Amino acid sequence: MVGRVVMVVGGTSIVGLRRERCGPGLRRPIRCVPRSFNLEVVTHARIGLLGSPEDLSVNPGTLPGEVVSTWTKGVAIHGFLVQHATDPTNAATISPPIASTKPKLTLEGLTSNPNVSFPVAAIDPASPTGQSPWSAWVVGNAR
Repeated sequence: MVGRVVMVVGGTSIVGLRRERCGPGLRRPIRCVPRSFNLEVVTHARIGLLGSPEDLSVNPGTLPGEVVSTWTKGVAIHGFLVQHATDPTNAATISPPIASTKPKLTLEGLTSNPNVSFPVAAIDPASPTGQSPWSAWVVGNAR
């Protein structure tokens, strides 16, 4: 995100734009507040609770028996939980949640051309449940 820089010089406000990194590889919304001559304090704006990850897609992998699920990272910085199932209406086929630090999960060793469904949730320490809501199930086929 681009943060707004406000600097007071001799009673004149100078407003500019500056990129601000906050944490490893993360850009967060920032707010710069003038406190004194040429000094500023940077504070992080609260984002609130995370929504479910978006743009989930499931595609065949490059090898036989492989399926790849991808989604957009958004502002999730703590990782994701992913489940998979051959029949999401049957609880016996749903896997336990799998942690992923990247917005991608590859399953290997499946029989050729089965339907595999995935939902994704972001890990959200601010949420009472520790995660965002699950996305809708998206179906794809293994190669």
